[in-house]
Amino acid sequence: MLGGVAFGIAAALVISGCGGSSETVAAGGTGGTGAAAGAAGAAGAAGAAGAAGVPASGGTSGTGGATSQAGANAGGSGGASGSAGSSETGGASGSAGSAGSGGSAGHAGSGGHGGHGGTGGTGNAMLGLDCTANADCGPGLKCLLPNDPTLPGGGPANGLCTRACIDNAQCAAVSAGAGCVDFGGADYCLEGCTPGEPGDLGAKCQGRLDMACTSFSSGAECFCSPLCRADADCTGGTFCDPVNGLCAKTKPTGDPVGTPCDPTALSNNCLGSCLITSAVGVTPETGVCVELCSGGNECMYTGAQPGGICVGALSATFGTLDLGFCEPSCNCTAECAIPGDLCQAWTSADSV
Repeated sequence: MLGGVAFGIAAALVISGCGGSSETVAAGGTGGTGAAAGAAGAAGAAGAAGAAGVPASGGTSGTGGATSQAGANAGGSGGASGSAGSSETGGASGSAGSAGSGGSAGHAGSGGHGGHGGTGGTGNAMLGLDCTANADCGPGLKCLLPNDPTLPGGGPANGLCTRACIDNAQCAAVSAGAGCVDFGGADYCLEGCTPGEPGDLGAKCQGRLDMACTSFSSGAECFCSPLCRADADCTGGTFCDPVNGLCAKTKPTGDPVGTPCDPTALSNNCLGSCLITSAVGVTPETGVCVELCSGGNECMYTGAQPGGICVGALSATFGTLDLGFCEPSCNCTAECAIPGDLCQAWTSADSV
């Protein structure tokens, strides 16, 4: 899971677009990102002093309510606004953003954009990039590896340029809109993002296919959350965990995509997450196992071979690199693993 806000999956969850409508999903097991399975989960209990919920059970966080990669977070007090980085010679420094409001989100306001290249500023455009060593990340950031020993819940796929934090304000000072997230034992900064189709794909989550723009704080905040696609994304003897998208030290087990599941169960039988398939208000609730993924990308890998495409929307604003669920490949409708799906042939134009 992730620290300020938590990372993982819980028994039932609501996936919310940042400020948009929500879709109900279930994800048995522990953890949960307040808005996304695997990075989503049921809201955790609030910790003291405006704490952000940690995966599954919730927990305390620093002032401003840090976010978490493994569970939904409860509200905390608004953090201070991020400060702008100093501008390079001749460039004016950006103004700081307004302070975050108190309440459910508990997040800091976005810091202003400082001029690029100036000395003494804290901003670093390399936040969120992949890496193999600290030298890849630039001043003030470290390379968080998949097998980092400080992360019992698992590390980010392909490495992550980030910094330790205690609140969102520290992260916003590095990159406007960034937030402090709980990785299950340690809190680190994640880059902020906006759901929907990006004008510049490279500017959303650094263009990484192993990231997904995920809502936290019941949709009040969106951050670029690590989301491994296969074991190949996880180095150092770790394995891709479809539940929370992190690289685990032990190989996860569970039922495959398409297996029926109980969204109300206390334990998760799925290798991934449990998507609610019954209509709202219908009891008992029914569900089906799905794999979470990053919008528009290939998913459900077996070795190096993908078995589907990420087009399952979890919010009304769903777009490329947003958290979604994988729709398996098929040759006929009878092969469709998810109830209600129809097998449709894609033309070469559809896949562009």
